[in-house]
Amino acid sequence: NDDWISVAKYPQIIEQHVGQILDRLQSCKEEQIYDIISKMSKSSQPKWFQPIELSFNCRTVLNSEYLQGIDRKQRRQGHMLVDCSGEQLCFLDLVNERQMFAKLNFVPQGDAFLHENLVYVYISLFRNGWVGKLMTVDIRTLEVVELLECSHYGNQLQHFVIVGDTLFYANKNRMLMRYNLKAKTEASTDLRCDTVSSDGNLIAVYYGSETTFYEVKLGQLIPKKVVRGNFSFDVAGIFVSDLKEGKKDEYIDALDKELEVKTGILQFRTKRKFYTALGATNYKDFVTEERVQKVRDFMEFCRALEKADWVSVAKFPQLIKQNFEKVLSYKEETIYEIVGFQLLNDEECGIQIMRHFLETFDINTKKFNEKCYQYCYQYAARMQVLTREDDLKKFAQAIQNDDWISVAKYPQLTKQHVSQILDRLQSCEEEQIYDIIMLQLINAEECDIQKLQQFIQAFDLNSQQFNDKRQEHIAKIRMLIKEMTKFQQALQKQDWKAISKFPRQIIKQNIGKVLSQLKSCDEETIYEIIGFQLVHSEECSIKKMMQFGDAFVANGQDFGQKCQGYATQIKQLANEEKNRTKQNTLQYRMEKTQKQEFQKIQQSFAKVRADQNEMKKQLDFNVQQIGGIKIDVQHTNDRLVEYEKAQKVGFQKIDQQFAQMQEHQNEMKKQQDKMKNQQDFNIQWTKKQLEDHEKALLQIKDWLDV
Repeated sequence: NDDWISVAKYPQIIEQHVGQILDRLQSCKEEQIYDIISKMSKSSQPKWFQPIELSFNCRTVLNSEYLQGIDRKQRRQGHMLVDCSGEQLCFLDLVNERQMFAKLNFVPQGDAFLHENLVYVYISLFRNGWVGKLMTVDIRTLEVVELLECSHYGNQLQHFVIVGDTLFYANKNRMLMRYNLKAKTEASTDLRCDTVSSDGNLIAVYYGSETTFYEVKLGQLIPKKVVRGNFSFDVAGIFVSDLKEGKKDEYIDALDKELEVKTGILQFRTKRKFYTALGATNYKDFVTEERVQKVRDFMEFCRALEKADWVSVAKFPQLIKQNFEKVLSYKEETIYEIVGFQLLNDEECGIQIMRHFLETFDINTKKFNEKCYQYCYQYAARMQVLTREDDLKKFAQAIQNDDWISVAKYPQLTKQHVSQILDRLQSCEEEQIYDIIMLQLINAEECDIQKLQQFIQAFDLNSQQFNDKRQEHIAKIRMLIKEMTKFQQALQKQDWKAISKFPRQIIKQNIGKVLSQLKSCDEETIYEIIGFQLVHSEECSIKKMMQFGDAFVANGQDFGQKCQGYATQIKQLANEEKNRTKQNTLQYRMEKTQKQEFQKIQQSFAKVRADQNEMKKQLDFNVQQIGGIKIDVQHTNDRLVEYEKAQKVGFQKIDQQFAQMQEHQNEMKKQQDKMKNQQDFNIQWTKKQLEDHEKALLQIKDWLDV
């Protein structure tokens, strides 16, 4: 009856009868119907989107499949096209004719990109030689603007791509440039480039006779593979070798993680392009359900980000991982919890991504609620440990290789590893290193003559290349060596009255040596100086506190009130440090046990999901065998949907229970005796849930067998 308002009430049945609906769709003015059909799942989409042969030369406007604000009732669902011969942007109408969207008045070349209401198009012009131009077309006003100049390597090749908010293009000097579409700034990647194309975050840069594949992460280009030949991306989801270069019959499947070069692409190539669910291509047979779903997932992920639909965003953990930079620009609590958890449980996660998380964490998490902040803080704290380990590894390698320029990039580690650096300092000609070490030696809490002498020897060996500004500091170090020599002589003689007359900085820098002999000291002034240093030191070890306490017990009964006060404070600090050490050890063991248990739970989840998928396959097979018994099929589908919903609820309960386990960590610190019992209870409860799910699976399997 063409009652489309009533039809719209049955979205699930619409998905099952798309072909029947498309036959009558011209009479439909209900926008919800178009929305449902445009968001079809991967299992149905290729079945109803049959390839349409095109009679004109065209390319695809990538990212335009879900273009908003454009009348969709008189055109086919799908991508906007670049009509190269007609000099226009267009769609296909319902009878497969071109429906002009914007007249261009120039010949566009290559695929275009839609990004935030602008279509980016490449053209080439002959002005004392061939040059390329990047133009933008505003889809709201149709205004055309020239953006920038780039290289020209061939009319049929791709000269730019857009990944996230970054436009990569080959400039006229054949260098790969990155242009930030938000900040309107550009910078060179220092990579040579003739052409560039991309599939999502994977870009292919061709120069000379080789194509290098890079993965774009946090704006950085991470090399993946180098192959001979010019491979350019086709919207069918493959990188095809340039047919003009020796007519190579080669291609690379973008779904292949190893990016292996395969042969036999020419047998799939059609003379004319076909309009497919992925755009215009000569390789329609490669447009599979898996490739279509990959693109659709990405577009749904981007739309969910734009709408701040964090529940939908969370459905795509792999895309979150691939687009950390974009995701973390949102100040959203849920996203930081998801990303933080992923980073800590992803073996392939790079340190650079963790660093970016830590940087954005400091900026964006100040206004998060306490519960979320505690979660994120735990993630950030553990990431700091991992990034510090990576820094230490690179720092040690740089010292070993006498790579002092790299060493200078870690000033904090340089301060913490003065002894290690001093052993090799004579080979160093980097002034910044001497500045750091010099100030560290002058202001060090503990120092010895050997370190000072090592520094002076290395400095004298290389100082001819340095400026004169350091001479004042060097004079201080030479004076410090003399004072230290006198101090050590007094310490060897245990002349405590003489020692008490030295500057407090000298005593402070030799506090370890003084404490080792303090039991033989009955000079109250020394105890006051040492006590003051220990009480006000940010990093004071238990060993030093205990040495002071033992010496004070032996000699300090008759000391004054000030000295007695220091002794009391140091005793309290020592007790607190002991308790803190015990607590940290217990917390570490608890976290380790909890992580192991969670990994077991994850493995069980994976098994449950695998069983479910196997059951779905069996169900599909049974449905095919049953054939025309539509009532039973519909009943089976309904039962399966109900089961999936129940299972999701079960998974959510398990996730909530595990979250509660983490939530109790702070309370566990205060109630150490109850901690293990509570944890065991939670784990047993979770295992019980899993057992219930497995029983449910067996029941469903029995039902299927029947």
